[in-house]
Amino acid sequence: MRPWPPPAGMTVTVQELRPVLTAFGIRRAGVGHEPTLTSTVYRVRTEDRLLYLKRHPETAASRIVWATEVVERLRQHGIRAPRFLRSGADPYAQHRGHLFTLTEAVDGQPLTLLSLAASQPARQMGAFLAHVHRAVNTGVSPQTLPKTALLDDADYAVRLLDAQRHLERLPATPARAGLLRALAAVEGVARTRRRLDDTSPHHGLVHGDFWPGNLLARGAGLADVAVLEPESSCRAPLLTDLAQFADLAFRLRMDGGGLALDLVSATAFARAYAEDAALPGAALRALPAVLVAIREHSILWIAERHVEDGANPLDPLAENDQAILAFLAEAGDRWAEALGGAGP
Repeated sequence: MRPWPPPAGMTVTVQELRPVLTAFGIRRAGVGHEPTLTSTVYRVRTEDRLLYLKRHPETAASRIVWATEVVERLRQHGIRAPRFLRSGADPYAQHRGHLFTLTEAVDGQPLTLLSLAASQPARQMGAFLAHVHRAVNTGVSPQTLPKTALLDDADYAVRLLDAQRHLERLPATPARAGLLRALAAVEGVARTRRRLDDTSPHHGLVHGDFWPGNLLARGAGLADVAVLEPESSCRAPLLTDLAQFADLAFRLRMDGGGLALDLVSATAFARAYAEDAALPGAALRALPAVLVAIREHSILWIAERHVEDGANPLDPLAENDQAILAFLAEAGDRWAEALGGAGP
């Protein structure tokens, strides 16, 4: 394999990835790291196209196979999504105890760069998510697809104590202190909290990581949005995707340093989803509780990642989750009433 000169900013690491790229039929490319929060991803530039190579645990084969089905369902419903290249009969290659996927690049700019906090874009995204859910839930559903680590909140109380004990043994650092504070904030609810699956009776296949960073808009406005990261898809309350998006698309930083949500935009988004998905309006009352369950577990998941991998870019996000939980403790009931009624 002979690397050709990659664009500026791309580091040629073809030698170490040679067996993986060869398995996908790529023999000449420029390769560089793609910055991400939670995954190891490489940008692969061949002479005629841009691809993304992603590393997965060796246990992720069934999830990757399901992700290819999600992509096809999305595309059949007119939603752009990255196709998986194949290594022989499989949509992944095996190398040194990991699986690797190679996907086509999808053009567009991340929704993180767009302003979504207004009635029209919020409602557009609510209707779009309903369209995504219709696509993903068309056809036979997998029966044994486990939740991703981010959403699997089984054995929460036991895991929280275990994470606290491991963190307390680590050297004192600002990141460790922040994680211990965040865990202490949810320690009181550890044994009585509702699991994510118990927060809403309306379940189905969800994207699992539906937030502005995994969505790309092409052209002006939000008429043509692509969906990335289908590997997170699983069965969960349908409101899971609404909660993730509402939090990360409509989050506000307050003057005192705390966090809040733009509840007017978040409510417009949720109502548009319910209208397009034919979900009873009263079902939206559970949305704050769904978000609470997700953020409580996100704090634990981030702490567990720190224990396993050491300091990483996720660490500061635990305190953000703690701040959103504080906001919901004050405003969650009011928001639930607004979601289920006619108020803003």
